[in-house]
Amino acid sequence: MLDVIISKLGAGLSAASQLRLREMAGHRKHLRPREDLQRQGDAPQEVHFVLEGILCRYKLVGERRAVLTYLLPGDFCGPHPDFDGVMDHGISSLTAATVVGISHQQLQDCLDRSPDLSRAVSALFLSEIRIQRQWLANMCQPADKRMAHLLCELRARLAQVGLADARGFSLPLTQQELGEALGISTVHANRTIQHLKDLGLVRILDRRVVIADLAQLEQFAEFDDSYLALWPQATEQRAWPSEDGAPQAATSHIGALAFVRLSTMG
Repeated sequence: MLDVIISKLGAGLSAASQLRLREMAGHRKHLRPREDLQRQGDAPQEVHFVLEGILCRYKLVGERRAVLTYLLPGDFCGPHPDFDGVMDHGISSLTAATVVGISHQQLQDCLDRSPDLSRAVSALFLSEIRIQRQWLANMCQPADKRMAHLLCELRARLAQVGLADARGFSLPLTQQELGEALGISTVHANRTIQHLKDLGLVRILDRRVVIADLAQLEQFAEFDDSYLALWPQATEQRAWPSEDGAPQAATSHIGALAFVRLSTMG
């Protein structure tokens, strides 16, 4: 099952780093649906990778749960190993799930010895930040487009690890759970899914999303999957002055990786 993590991190991970990751990943935890892995206020001593199932980051708003992002197979699930505070949100399973736990110290030691693995973990954090930005941007869209966009995103992310294709994917989530991610009621989520079905774009049958025409669904959702790329291509270079005054090129992603090291994501 660790192959899903290797697939998510990409082929750029060296054989030595893959071996180190496999050696560390020995402690597995099986979660029941809606079981907390970490609660708001916890001071975690481990980080996790998702092997199977769907989890979410969430915050409680009164008596309602607001889903901040979904965590899918291959995703990094927990605070950055540099993090030494308490969680400001919770992480819970939405379905039966399996995660693998690695102690902060063990992972940090491995990252110090494996620069390529360190870059890959930072890239996972950056990817999640881009996803959360997209979710925020989608709030200005009507519910049907937001639901369609969410389904497109889930399909694309699952396809990254071989768990989806252009025709559909397994989605063992309830309409209530989809509504929690979109900030709408269960009744509204039901009506929205029915509207997408009436448009001939997508159906949900036996906990599986069936897509009639992926291109049409993505066009309706105004979906651009570039924000999901784990290793997006640099689009520009900035010339920064060196000590002698001569310009030198610096790609913007280096500063972003430094930012991830400083931000705890707790």
